[in-house]
Amino acid sequence: TGLEIPRFVSLKSDDVNLRVGPSINYPIELKYVHINLPVEVIEEFDAWRKISDHKKNIGWVHKSLIKGDRFILINNDSMIFKRPNGKPIGKVKINNVLKLDKCLKNWCKFQHKDINGWISKRNLRRTY
Repeated sequence: TGLEIPRFVSLKSDDVNLRVGPSINYPIELKYVHINLPVEVIEEFDAWRKISDHKKNIGWVHKSLIKGDRFILINNDSMIFKRPNGKPIGKVKINNVLKLDKCLKNWCKFQHKDINGWISKRNLRRTY
């Protein structure tokens, strides 16, 4: 594609098969059931993308099942803030997936439904 590798993307569906090779002829290794889950593209072959997830599962998915929208995965119960180092506005629980807006050196801004806030990068799986 000419796009940078590695790069972070997200799953387009809540029904994505991870295969051991780049074809529907290869067996399914596992099934993802969480839309927007962030994954890392580590290789490309034709219409297939080799990905790695937050649990270090590696395999192939068809390019039609991923999107360039960026999401973050929370790695522990965390405070969220109105602005970096600002006033806390709430909490987010482990394994929640939030839409990534942008990141600074130590903070990432996210959106989720009607909430916009900041979270420390130390509370995120490496998906930024």
